[in-house]
Amino acid sequence: MKGRICQIVLWFLCRGMDVLAQGDDRVRDEIHRLPEGYTIRLKAGMGKKDPQIGMILMDGRVQQVNLDDGADLTIVFKNVHIAFKVFTGQIGISEAYARRGFYMKGNINKAMGVVRCMEYVELYLFPKFMSGRILKRVEKKQMPALMVYKKAVFDRRVEV
Repeated sequence: MKGRICQIVLWFLCRGMDVLAQGDDRVRDEIHRLPEGYTIRLKAGMGKKDPQIGMILMDGRVQQVNLDDGADLTIVFKNVHIAFKVFTGQIGISEAYARRGFYMKGNINKAMGVVRCMEYVELYLFPKFMSGRILKRVEKKQMPALMVYKKAVFDRRVEV
């Protein structure tokens, strides 16, 4: 069950990053600092069947893509239990990093921008009482959270 929930959250994370790349200046700036075609792989465990998602940055958009092996940035949680805690707002990505809950392969400077984007997505997708607990600071939203959910679920686009 935890793996299934992680897969759903990964999907929302990818779609939320795309929506915010269009509607939140902070995420847009972080995305534009990364090179065109930059690939990101997030995996909720080290097993072959653990949930994962691949993303590619193209034309200022974040699109889902199949990345079985290589990516410019790979973040792999040590196990699905740690990923579940992060993806359900029990702990923040910064705390998971401090606990050495995931491995990262890629440029650390670029990874920090991706992590900031993930934190902005958490700001929008989690209720205020949760985001206040897991984020270092709760910033003002630039668009309504309900709109982010609506666009993430219902906006159609071509996925690579």
